[in-house]
Amino acid sequence: MKAHVSLPAATDINAIWSYIAEDNPAAADRVEQSIHNAIDKLARNPNFGHFRDDLAPRQYKFYRVYSYLIIFRIEGDTLIVVRVIHGARDLPKFF
Repeated sequence: MKAHVSLPAATDINAIWSYIAEDNPAAADRVEQSIHNAIDKLARNPNFGHFRDDLAPRQYKFYRVYSYLIIFRIEGDTLIVVRVIHGARDLPKFF
């Protein structure tokens, strides 16, 4: 399965990197790499992740990397990363 990172998700990843890099660029690089590694892992096995019926319709799954949630859905043979957001944010507003 191939992975596609949506524009909002790519923007999220860049914002995460920028925020962390203000204090620690090396840590920002590690977090960014971990997010990309997780996306690759999810593309190889999209059964990872879990549903959050309290937050989103069942077409969306969630996968945690550090304090961040990768929110994705499957369309055909493509895993689409919809957003990458901090778990402490107001998650329902994204749906």
